[in-house]
Amino acid sequence: MSKNLEDRYRTVNLPVGLVDEVDRLIEVFSEHGYSSRADFIKQAVREKILSLEELEASRYDTLETRVYKSR
Repeated sequence: MSKNLEDRYRTVNLPVGLVDEVDRLIEVFSEHGYSSRADFIKQAVREKILSLEELEASRYDTLETRVYKSR
């Protein structure tokens, strides 16, 4: 049973200037294979999430190390 689009996607509003910059970068860096705004933005969001998750993990590791050393 396939879910409809409303169940799989959310709409996000972005400032026009930001979307214009995305369009410009897609053109300038066409060799990177972005096929659409959505493709570019999904990749950018994935990269940001990964970056923040790595930061979160390093903070946790640092905290865990401090707790372990204090025992």
